[in-house]
Amino acid sequence: MAEEHKAIVQRYFDEIFNQGNLEVADEICSPNYVDHDPTNPIEVRGTEGLKEYVKIYREAFPDLISI
Repeated sequence: MAEEHKAIVQRYFDEIFNQGNLEVADEICSPNYVDHDPTNPIEVRGTEGLKEYVKIYREAFPDLISI
């Protein structure tokens, strides 16, 4: 089970944030998704909210690279 969770988290960062493949959010995130990042001033709720946040983030950091 832990390996499955690790794989989901890896996809979250690799595919959604690093590659901008926003459709993956619908596959791996709950429709009730809530971002609990205390450093993020934007309230991010639901997969559509996540997609919009990632678009904004990637526009702000166009040279974002995979870590």
